[in-house]
Amino acid sequence: MAPSPLGEHRGQSVWRDRPRVLRDRESPFGTEDLLGPIGCHDHEPTHTLALAHLLAPTGPLGNAFANELFEAIAARKPDGGRDALDTARRHSAACEVVAERAEKLIAPTAHRASVRTDLWIELPARRPELIVVIENKINALEGTSQLPDYDRAIEVRVAQLSGTCDVWRVFLTPRLAYTDVAIALRRAMLAHKKSSVFAALYLATIAKRVLGLPSNDDTRSARAARLAYVGGVYRDR
Repeated sequence: MAPSPLGEHRGQSVWRDRPRVLRDRESPFGTEDLLGPIGCHDHEPTHTLALAHLLAPTGPLGNAFANELFEAIAARKPDGGRDALDTARRHSAACEVVAERAEKLIAPTAHRASVRTDLWIELPARRPELIVVIENKINALEGTSQLPDYDRAIEVRVAQLSGTCDVWRVFLTPRLAYTDVAIALRRAMLAHKKSSVFAALYLATIAKRVLGLPSNDDTRSARAARLAYVGGVYRDR
């Protein structure tokens, strides 16, 4: 099964209907961002680590970002992913998020001895009922037989479990899914009781460095319009 092109369902319309202030080449979040100044804005492993930090229930947003992102993933499923989404909601506060997870594969069904998945999430961490596997692509191309080998890694893990386990496969790309990641992250920031500088700066990286929204104007009205673009209503912190 191919990964869901998360974000395709509303990313294009969001961009088409963006406020005029965005078409006038204004930035959504001022001049600062997390990864640009250190030259890692297009480094996929660094983005993967940042996402893992924000998705973990021990991270700065608790399980708020995970819940928002799971909602977006479920929206891409033919049936709305209702059963798996219920599982995700129940266990998001007790999930395990692993970045760059390695799994040994068994020949001859696999095309390589081992495979490394970008983001691997199990809900709950003990006796998982749902596994979310996210392949993060910014500049690199899909490797030869990479996704089939991901499927082999999933089969290995599911075979180790007792009972049934749902699996969500997600392909994260700038043209599709990163729009939904920005929307989910902004909504989580608004919903969470405590603000997070890390989350705000990483959201700025996505908006400016991945989605390509440049920066100059940092007035309150401009910020209000830009934040509406990523799914949140502006409010002062």
